[in-house]
Amino acid sequence: MKKPYHIVTRAARESAAVIEQFCQSNGQILLPIVNLIESASQVVETVLHEIQVHSLTRLRLRPTRCTA
Repeated sequence: MKKPYHIVTRAARESAAVIEQFCQSNGQILLPIVNLIESASQVVETVLHEIQVHSLTRLRLRPTRCTA
């Protein structure tokens, strides 16, 4: 059975260390940022839904052209 190898460069290790250190020292700030992102996502979804409903309503109310 082959074992998967994970090659990590020195730069990747250093980047991971910087990210880990940031999260350890600033962990309390990350949760509010995540909450803001979630709220913004919900607002965007609501706006898109309203646009879809409005567009469908306009399409239904648009007079149809009869060719006889």
